[in-house]
Amino acid sequence: MSRTLIIAEKPSVAADIAKVVGADTKETHAWEGESHVVSWAVGHLLEFVPPEGYDDSLKRWRLKDLPILPDEFKLTPTRGASKQLTALKKYLKAKDIDRVINACDAGREGELIFREIYRYSGSKKPVDRLWLQSMTAKSIKESLGNPRGNDTVQGLADAADCRAESDWLIGMNATRALTVRLRSQRDKIVWSAGRVQTATLAMIVRREREILDHEPEPYWVIEAEFKAEGNDYAANWFDPQGEAPRNRIFDAARRDALVKLLEGKPAGTATETRKDSKETAPPLLDLTTLQREANRRFGFSARATLSAAQALYEQHKLITYPRTDSRALPSDYGEKVDEAITWLAGRKDFKEHAERLKADGLENTARNFDDKAVSDHFAIIPTGAGTTTGLRNDEKKIFDLVVRRFLAAFHPNAISTEVERITTVDSELFRTRRKVLKVPGWRAVWEKPGKEARELLPPLANAEGTPAELLSHTLEEKQTKPPARLTEAGLLGLMETAGKEVDDAHLAKVLKETGGLGTPATRAETIETLINREYAARCTAIEGRKALRATPRGLRLIDALERIKLPRLTSAELTADLEDALRGIEKGDAARSDYMKDVRAWTGEIVEAIRDFTFDTLYDGTETLGDCPVCKSPIFETLRTYVCGNGGPKGTCKFVIWKEVGGRYVDRKSAAQLIVGTETPPKAGFFTRDNREYEAALGRDEDGRIRVRSKGIEEDSEVEEIDIMPCPHHDDLMIRRTARGYRCTGHGERECAYGKKKCNLSLPLVLCQKELTVDQVKGLLGEEHTTELIEGFISKRNRPFSATLKLAETGRINWEFPPRTRGGGEEEAGRQFEVNPEPMGKCPGVGRCPKDDTAIIMETPTAFACQGSGCSVSVPREICKREVTREEAITLFANNETVVLEGFISRAGKPFAASLYLKKNGRHGFRFGARS
Repeated sequence: MSRTLIIAEKPSVAADIAKVVGADTKETHAWEGESHVVSWAVGHLLEFVPPEGYDDSLKRWRLKDLPILPDEFKLTPTRGASKQLTALKKYLKAKDIDRVINACDAGREGELIFREIYRYSGSKKPVDRLWLQSMTAKSIKESLGNPRGNDTVQGLADAADCRAESDWLIGMNATRALTVRLRSQRDKIVWSAGRVQTATLAMIVRREREILDHEPEPYWVIEAEFKAEGNDYAANWFDPQGEAPRNRIFDAARRDALVKLLEGKPAGTATETRKDSKETAPPLLDLTTLQREANRRFGFSARATLSAAQALYEQHKLITYPRTDSRALPSDYGEKVDEAITWLAGRKDFKEHAERLKADGLENTARNFDDKAVSDHFAIIPTGAGTTTGLRNDEKKIFDLVVRRFLAAFHPNAISTEVERITTVDSELFRTRRKVLKVPGWRAVWEKPGKEARELLPPLANAEGTPAELLSHTLEEKQTKPPARLTEAGLLGLMETAGKEVDDAHLAKVLKETGGLGTPATRAETIETLINREYAARCTAIEGRKALRATPRGLRLIDALERIKLPRLTSAELTADLEDALRGIEKGDAARSDYMKDVRAWTGEIVEAIRDFTFDTLYDGTETLGDCPVCKSPIFETLRTYVCGNGGPKGTCKFVIWKEVGGRYVDRKSAAQLIVGTETPPKAGFFTRDNREYEAALGRDEDGRIRVRSKGIEEDSEVEEIDIMPCPHHDDLMIRRTARGYRCTGHGERECAYGKKKCNLSLPLVLCQKELTVDQVKGLLGEEHTTELIEGFISKRNRPFSATLKLAETGRINWEFPPRTRGGGEEEAGRQFEVNPEPMGKCPGVGRCPKDDTAIIMETPTAFACQGSGCSVSVPREICKREVTREEAITLFANNETVVLEGFISRAGKPFAASLYLKKNGRHGFRFGARS
C-alpha cells in the first residue's frame, strides 16, 4: 500500500497535521498511519560546507585564494541534526512512499529548508506544496484538499537559494579578506563581516560617534510658581519659536533679562485648552515587538527573550510559535481566541480582564483577524492550554507579557484628558502640561501595576484669560547631554525599520515591506555575533540604563570599510538592493543565474578593494591634527593611532595617541584638543572593565603620555611639595610629592630600572577617590612593594571596597582583594541555596559512579551531586556568578548539555553566554557558539 510523506518544519506543526490525516502512531522521527507519514525538519538540518570542504588548501586563510566562488554549493548536516536528517532521507527513499508534500512554513525560509533536505536525499518523487497560514483543523483539511503544485513556488525556491548563497559568498569572502588584512599579532579574533551583521554594527557605530563628538554646552531652565483662582501650579519658561526642546536658554544675556523681569513679580495671564484624546489598543505581538518590550520592562536581551519564548512554546505549550513577524491572526481563529480567553478567565492574574472581554465582547477584530497581515506565521498569543507549573522567573515574565498584550489588543480605546496651560508674563511664556487617564480601556491590562494616576489641574473659570500671580521662580543651570545610547529595544527597532537608513525611496519601501535587516528569528543572533566578535558590548550607561555600545574595535572596522570605499557593506542599502532583486525572482521577473552573476561580481569587488588598499594611504586627504607637542612635526591619523610624522621605525619622535584609552575610542576632536592643549573637557564614553560608563578628561603629561582623570577628581594645585624617600632606581634622586603625584625628581629625564629611556616612576595622589598616604607610598616603593589592606576605595559603581596595593616590576599598580566573607568571618566557599529534597533523576554514570540505587542526583546547598559512593559527578549551583536552576541541571544530567544560557560573568567582569556540558570526570564545561 502506498503512502504520502508530509514534511513539516516543526514537530508541533507535524502533530497538528497528523491528527487531521489520521497518522496516530508516534514514532521517534515521525507520526505514522495507514495512508500518511508526517515528519518534521526542526529548522535547518543542513548548512553549506566551509571553504575547506571544497579544497584542503583553503584551510589556510590567504588573500591569494580569494574570492572563493564555488560552482555548486555543497551541503552538510548541521550539528545535532544527523539523526532526524537520516530518518527523513530514509522516508524519502522508502518504497511505500509515492508522494511527498512540503508542509514547511509558508515563506522563503520554509521553502529553503525543504528543498535542501529533498536535494540532499537524492529523491525524485513528485512533490506538492501545502501552504498553511492557519493551523486550525478546518484550514489544514482545506489546504490538503487543494495543494499547490511544486512548480508554482519555484520562484520562491530560487529566491531562497539566492539569498542563502549570496550571504555565504559575501560574508565568507569579506571575513577572510578583512581578517588577513586587519588582524595583528595580539589580535586573535576573526574580523567578520556580512550583509546584516555589518550594517547593524554601522547603526551602533553612528550613535557612538555622535556620543564621542558631543561637547557639553551650558544652558539654563526657569521654573515659576503661579497662583490662579486660588490654586498653585508650576510652569516652565519656553520659546515657541526656538528649537526643541524649547525650554532651554543658551544666551546668558537672555537669561539675565528673564531673571530681572521675574524678580519684579509682574502679574500674568493664564489661558488653557482641554481636550480628550483616544488611544487605540496596541496590536498583537510579533517576536521583535516582544523582544523590545521585554528589554524595556525587564532588561532582557533579545536572545534571552527568544530563549524564554521558545521554552514556553516547545516545553510548556503555553504560547504559539514565537519566531514570527506577523501581528495579526488568521480570520478563522476566532474560536481559538475564545478558548484562550476562557482558559485565562480561570487564572487569578488575568481573571478580571478575561471576564470583561467575555461580557463586553472583543474590540479591534478587523485588525486582529486579518489574513493579509499574516505571513509565514501569525501573531504570538497564549494557546489556552499547557501548565505554568515549574516556569522559570524569566519564562513567567514573558508569558505574562504575551497574555497581557493578547488581552489588551481586544480591549476598547483608552481615553485621556490633555491640558495645556500657557501663562504669559510681559510677553514671556510659561507652559504647564498635564495628561490624565480618564477611561483606562486597554491600559487597565497593559500598564505596569501600581502606576499612579496624575491629578488634573482645576479648570480656569475663563479659559481665554485668567489673572495669574507669580509666587516664585527658580533658575537651574544644566549641560547638554550626548544622545542616549541604543538599547537592544532601540536597535531591534532600527533593524526592523532599516528603510529609514536608506536614502533611495524605492529601496526604503522594499526594506519596509520585507521587514528590514535580518528576520525576527535571526536578529538576536546578529546582536550576539557583534558582541562575541567584540565589535559591540552590553554596558551600563552613565544614567544607569542598560544599553549597547560600539567598541573601539567596532569603530575601527566601520572606519576602515568606509575608507576602503565599501560603504554599501556598512549600510542597509545592500540588503534593500538584494531584497528588491529577490522579489523579482519570486515573481518570475528575473533569473536566478543573473542574480548570482551580479553577486559573484560584487564579491570579487569586495575582495579586490580589501586586498589592494594600503595602510599608508588609508587616510590620504585627511587633514593633519596639528603639530607634535614634542618635535613640532605634523600629526597624522592611522587606523589605530594619531602619530607624529617623525615617528615610526625610521623616525626619532615617540609621541603617539592610541585610539583606545580607558575603554574609550579617542576621536579626532579629542586628539586635536590633546595636541593643541594638555587636557580635554570631561567627556562621556569611558568604560570600566565591567562595561560601566563614566565621564573623564584625557590629559597629556609633559613627556607626551596620555592619562585619564575621572570627572570630579581635580588635581590639587595647592599640594605641598615634599621629598618622601630616595628613588629606588636612582641613589642621587628623591621621590617627591607634587600636584601631579608621587614622582622621581628625574621623571622624564633619567633612565630607570623599568627599561625606559626616561624615568616613568609616578604614583597618583588619589586612587579610586582614596588619597594615598605617605606611608602607603613608602610601602609600595620599599623592598616588599606592597601596602597593608587599605579601606575606603570607591568603585565606578560608587561602592566602597578594600584592597592591598602591589607595585609590579613595570611600575604599574596591581590590586589584591581580600576573600569574600560571610557574616561569621570565614571565607565564602560558595553561595548557598535552599534544598529541594526530591530526587532529580539517575546519575548519567560518568566518572567513578557505582551505577546502583544510590546513584541519583540530589540537591545540596551548593551543588547538584550524585549520592553514589565515590562518584565525582557534581555541578555547582552557582557558576561564574550565575545561578544554575534545578530545571537547567536536570536537562544537563539528562542530555549531557543545556541550551545556551545567558548571564555568566567572566573573571574579567564581562558577561557571556554558553551552554553547559558534562565532562567525563563529572564536572561541568562550557561550549560556545561556532565562530566563522
